[in-house]
Amino acid sequence: MTTKAMTDKVFEVEVRLLRMRKTVTLLCEDVGISRATWHRWKNNESHANVLTWDRVLGVVDGYEQPKRPKRKTLTRSPKQPDHKKKKK
Repeated sequence: MTTKAMTDKVFEVEVRLLRMRKTVTLLCEDVGISRATWHRWKNNESHANVLTWDRVLGVVDGYEQPKRPKRKTLTRSPKQPDHKKKKK
């Protein structure tokens, strides 16, 4: 990944974050990088390695996934009778 491509990718991620009303600070905390690192990428002073950038994209993708409510499991309480007829 060249440094020019890195600045373009950083910009694309920041646009996605703005659309989701998320901050770069939150992203950096969730990815495990410092804000200074993010700004070095943005200012073309350094670039991310592939594994770190994959983590960034994974976290941003996770922000975009709608959170599903937990499904309640239906269980029969002990007080309810068994509807199956017993054979004699």
